[in-house]
Amino acid sequence: MDARETVLYSDRPSSEEQEIQTFNRLVTIGFIQACRVGVPSAERQDCARYFALHLFHKTLSDNLIENEPYLFRAAHNFACNYRRNLPVYLCIDAIPEDCLQSDSGVEFHRIELRCLFERLLSLLTPKQMEVVRRYYYEGESIQQIALSLQITVGGVKMHLHRAKATLKKAIVAEYILK
Repeated sequence: MDARETVLYSDRPSSEEQEIQTFNRLVTIGFIQACRVGVPSAERQDCARYFALHLFHKTLSDNLIENEPYLFRAAHNFACNYRRNLPVYLCIDAIPEDCLQSDSGVEFHRIELRCLFERLLSLLTPKQMEVVRRYYYEGESIQQIALSLQITVGGVKMHLHRAKATLKKAIVAEYILK
């Protein structure tokens, strides 16, 4: 080997270094998506590591580290599924500290129910979430929602109906059948 080949060879990371870099990149992508889909902060690092472990060998064997859109989509799907499988009490980081330390059980349960409902909303499509938010939270009429989203009144009613059916099925499966 001449001097130039030696320099080029030494600049390349070793196989072990590449694996470490790949794993760390997967953890980073998993963490970003865990934040985006609302995984509670106490669980984000675990979600990211599980994602990296889940996809590590496939990423190396198929050289997927260059395909970032695929990795971000896979991480997003993984984080959504991870969040759906979390117990409800892990929403506790959304509960204010003063509420946890007070004897206000009513306020605690109200916030706990809000966390549960937000978790269940993640089961809906984005359009269903938007219609539910506007109709139930903001008090908009069906006609107002239809105009602002540029869909028909029947379309708004369909999204509300399907959202209610999805939420009902999830509640029955999660809390009544268990």
